[in-house]
Amino acid sequence: PEASLARHVSLIYPPMTQTITGGPRPPLFMAIAVDDPLFKQGGLHMIDQWLKESKKAEFHLYSGGGHGFGMRPSGATSDHWIDQYLNWLAKQ
Repeated sequence: PEASLARHVSLIYPPMTQTITGGPRPPLFMAIAVDDPLFKQGGLHMIDQWLKESKKAEFHLYSGGGHGFGMRPSGATSDHWIDQYLNWLAKQ
């Protein structure tokens, strides 16, 4: 049987060293902060690989927020990720 393609994928502060292979890829929403140790390990590697398989990607790289910024206000631009995510979801 043929595997069905996900409608969309949402990754919030993922390990940026993951390898992306195969394709095509569904639309992606990704959010991570520059000061997250997971971003520092892999930089833009994961999003670069995703874009080779799909042109539908919403990528938010926040200047601060650390790892696990979640829903708690910290005064960083990452405080608004949920609004951006919900807006993106509404367009899918």
